[in-house]
Parts: sequence; structure tokens; C-alpha cells
Amino acid sequence: MSQRAFAMQHGYAARQVGYWVRRLAKSAPTKAMVPVVVKPAPAQATPALVLRAPQGWSVEVPTL
Repeated sequence: MSQRAFAMQHGYAARQVGYWVRRLAKSAPTKAMVPVVVKPAPAQATPALVLRAPQGWSVEVPTL
């Protein structure tokens, strides 16, 4: 899809889309994959990680 077609489809000015294409093309590339080493954790009765949101939901990540 061309920049002009994208701009028209999404209601943006073609110049605005071109600006962002040029700006993002200049940014340094980032690595998509990063090596990670997972070490076993000591046995615990509680989860390794608990995320709690102000809205009341939580996510618990158990130990391995």
C-alpha cells in the first residue's frame, strides 16, 4: 500500500505520513531477540512475581 493510499484510508495528510516514514527510517534499529538465561529459583510457597493493577486485576507468575 502506498503512503498516499494509507493516508487517505486512515484520514491523515499524506505529508504527515511521509514525515513519519522518514523519521522512523532514520532511527537506529533495535534487536528483536535478546538472549536470556533462566536459572532455577529455590522452592517457595509464594509466587515469584505478582503484578497488581489499580483496577483490581492481578497476574501471578509461579516459580519454576
